[in-house]
Amino acid sequence: MGHMLLHDKTAKAFSAADAERLPSIPKEQSAEWQADRFCDHYLLPIKFVESLNFDAHLIVNQCNVPHRIALRQIINAQRILKVGTSNYQT
Repeated sequence: MGHMLLHDKTAKAFSAADAERLPSIPKEQSAEWQADRFCDHYLLPIKFVESLNFDAHLIVNQCNVPHRIALRQIINAQRILKVGTSNYQT
C-alpha cells in the first residue's frame, strides 16, 4: 500500500538499491525507504506494538508479519516512546 501511495514516476528515480543510489541522496529520501516505513506503521501501529509488550514473537504470530518487520517496528516504537529495552523479546 505504501508503495502505491508514495511511488510515482518521479520517485522511481530515487528507488534504486542502496548500491545504485547516488551517495548524495540520503536513504530517507528514497521512495522505497519511505514506502517501507509507511507500511511498517500501517501494519504495526506504535501503540499496538506497545500493547503487545514489544514482543517480536507475539507480534509475528498475531499480525502475520515477517520477523524483521516486527523487530524494526519494535525499535521504532521504543525510540519514539523512549522506552527502555527491558521488555524487548527477539
